[in-house]
Amino acid sequence: MREVINVHVGHTGAGIGEACWELFCLEHDISPSGVKDCSLDYCSQFTSFFSESSNKFTPRAVFTHSDNFQFKDLCTDNYSTEEQIRKQAENCSNLQGFILYRSIKSESGSQIGSEVLERIREYQKCVFDISVFPDINGSGAEVVNAILASRSADCIFALQNEAIIDICKRNLDIEQPTLKQVNMIAAHFISDLTAGMRFDEYSTQMVELSQYLVPRPRLNTVICSRAPVTSKIAQDLFTSQSISKLACEPSQYLIRCNTRNTTHFAFKVIYRGDVVPKDVSIFLNHIKGSRTVQFADWCHTNFGAEINYQSKIKFFEDSNMTHHERSCITIQNSTAIAQVWNEIRTKFDRIQLEKSEDLLNAREDLNILEAEYEEAGQHKDQ
Repeated sequence: MREVINVHVGHTGAGIGEACWELFCLEHDISPSGVKDCSLDYCSQFTSFFSESSNKFTPRAVFTHSDNFQFKDLCTDNYSTEEQIRKQAENCSNLQGFILYRSIKSESGSQIGSEVLERIREYQKCVFDISVFPDINGSGAEVVNAILASRSADCIFALQNEAIIDICKRNLDIEQPTLKQVNMIAAHFISDLTAGMRFDEYSTQMVELSQYLVPRPRLNTVICSRAPVTSKIAQDLFTSQSISKLACEPSQYLIRCNTRNTTHFAFKVIYRGDVVPKDVSIFLNHIKGSRTVQFADWCHTNFGAEINYQSKIKFFEDSNMTHHERSCITIQNSTAIAQVWNEIRTKFDRIQLEKSEDLLNAREDLNILEAEYEEAGQHKDQ
């Protein structure tokens, strides 16, 4: 058993966490009171995300809210964030890593998240960072926070509210999506991302996935998508091939950018449900043959797929989404993410801020990051 501790920071982390754990409980047949229905299919692997006590299951999770938060709250008493993380870690027999959920838009969420990240780094385990990035029209404070957060986890999964809102409007026919509906989309992606960890002990785990996706420590921010996302009135039938093609469309990305005509370092497709392996092979061969995805010559061609047959796809009862028998997510490490960092830098240069040493260092750090993406995107070994 390889456990995962989930750390939810601030309002954003808590909101996504609430949606995630509701969905995880549905998938593993665990009631709100923590009782599991053992009459259904039983898979012990789910205890990587849940701990058992007195025949009840509770999430391996820590929630840190930003309201009236002081940094001393991280480590000063038995109820501190650091103490709660320590207790969760002690309750693990083979801890494989942490997943941090936060926003790098708000000052509190970004700063608290960075402080928490320092604490969990001390365990020397793999860390995934589910980060909500600033929107294109974000405030100056959001821009600075994003820059300061660019050095963090082993792998950063970049989300953006604007991009997910677009998906809700276009795919689900929701005129004014609520934050709860946005979080539901994020939760479905995270559910698919972690399905192998929760259902199949032989699937790719955190360290392997991080090593697959990240060729260099600074090139650690990945672009994500999920398909299909359709409303209940939609009657489309999606095959394994059709969801594969759909997930590669920029319109399905959970952050605004375009990976076409960019250089890739890694490309992973994770399938779930009733998926035909032959169709997956046809899709992968098509992508390779069409040269749609071009890889840098200096790194291994990490391009492949994983299928989780055991994991059951469930949907929120109050969701506007259609239930599908199969789904897939794509995780791409590409120079396309430099488009996002470039927008952040441009916004940073426009705003009038006191030129403190920290901010100047953050700006220089972003210059170095952009330069590394530019150098890495050259199709030659340096």
